[in-house]
Amino acid sequence: MKKLLFLLLLAAVNTYAQQDLSTACRQIKAANTLREAQQYELAEDYLKNGLAAVKAAGGKEARYWEAAAYEYMALLNRDQENNPESVRNFSKARELYRNNGYDVSAKAMDILLGHVREGDDIFGGIDIGAKGTKLSIVAVKPGKNGGYTYKIIRKLTLNPQTSTGTDNAFHETATALRELVDTLKNRGIPENRIFVVISSGLAQALQQSGNNTVSRLQQVLATETGNYRGPLNIISAAEEGRLVTKGVLPSRYLYNSTSIDIGSGNTKGGYYAADKRFEPLSFEYGTITLTEAIKASNTGQLPFHEAAAQYFNTRLKPVISKELSRKPGFKNRRNVFIMGGCVWALVSYLHPQQEGESFVSFTLNDVKRLKKMAVENYEVLINPDLSALDNTPEKKEAAAAAIREVRDKVFNQENIIAGATLLEGILTDLNGTLPPKTFYFPRYGVVGWITGYVVESVTDEVKSKTE
Repeated sequence: MKKLLFLLLLAAVNTYAQQDLSTACRQIKAANTLREAQQYELAEDYLKNGLAAVKAAGGKEARYWEAAAYEYMALLNRDQENNPESVRNFSKARELYRNNGYDVSAKAMDILLGHVREGDDIFGGIDIGAKGTKLSIVAVKPGKNGGYTYKIIRKLTLNPQTSTGTDNAFHETATALRELVDTLKNRGIPENRIFVVISSGLAQALQQSGNNTVSRLQQVLATETGNYRGPLNIISAAEEGRLVTKGVLPSRYLYNSTSIDIGSGNTKGGYYAADKRFEPLSFEYGTITLTEAIKASNTGQLPFHEAAAQYFNTRLKPVISKELSRKPGFKNRRNVFIMGGCVWALVSYLHPQQEGESFVSFTLNDVKRLKKMAVENYEVLINPDLSALDNTPEKKEAAAAAIREVRDKVFNQENIIAGATLLEGILTDLNGTLPPKTFYFPRYGVVGWITGYVVESVTDEVKSKTE
């Protein structure tokens, strides 16, 4: 009889403990929801109560939730920019996860610890493109509300004429690549944080020249670039579009928005469908290739803007309409993120007061205004009035620097007209469908592909663990 009473009492205690643990888990989960809602004080109260309860409960499940409580507390500290406490709590969570066999969660804590302990993560990207070999040194860190924040520490472009397809141009490209890799390594950036790609636009140009010049370029680079032993991938237009989309779009927009990147050599982009499959978009026209195509077709020696309009109506408009119609997401999604040099020129010339903003909205009327000024009043376009920024001298200088770079190093008048013609055609086609579209220029889209690589390399690292 005594044994039976003992067993009944033990069962009652266990039932009570399970109920108590269940209540504590709900508190911890609610705390994280409150953190997301920016109810920080209430979130902290819930976390402290839940943490005390799971510590008292004991058992493996309770130890898991103890680790989760420390993780959520660390996220709360991070959101409040209290990095020392965030490091302390992420470290506690990591040890609890690791000691109890939750390897995936422990690895995730390692990654989060790196972000709050070291500040920005520094990566280097080298883009061997049709318009030069470009270096970007980028500081990347997760944003509070999803996605990533960027800071471009340094940009540098060397200009071997790689797209000509000659051996001499390829040797010059190898020399440029060695110089840029040395620049990255001298900054202390390890090779596993250096990404080198041969752009889709360059690959397209070389393929058109024949003689297997893409493979020849890879061979010359592999042979003559002794300071870099990483992959020299030719990035397809679809892959470039996917990486840019993943790297640029904030996470809350990733599955409900589209992206378009108007490069020098081609246009690419796409969107993630509901099943997380990427739907790519690409066509061969970019700002520079379109400029050259308009010139080549202008046998009647029309003024460039008239030749551009003629070329658009006969050759370009059907290409844009066909490609966008093949992808229903471009028609039924409201937010469109459009990047590339021609959009950068638009926001630099027409909206200098928004210099430094990560995402700048613009309209079809802005594009029409850009094209009209490029044709009729080019000098006024490229020398915008910055007096409205007199009270913010740092912002004024940044805006002036962006204008100088676009004007002196990126695009000439014909390029602006060609790029605006292409951009106008895309926006006009998209604006013809519901819902109404909102267009954004992601200022750091130029390094979005690097961040796409970063996101995937971190994901692969975590996937290598098993829980």
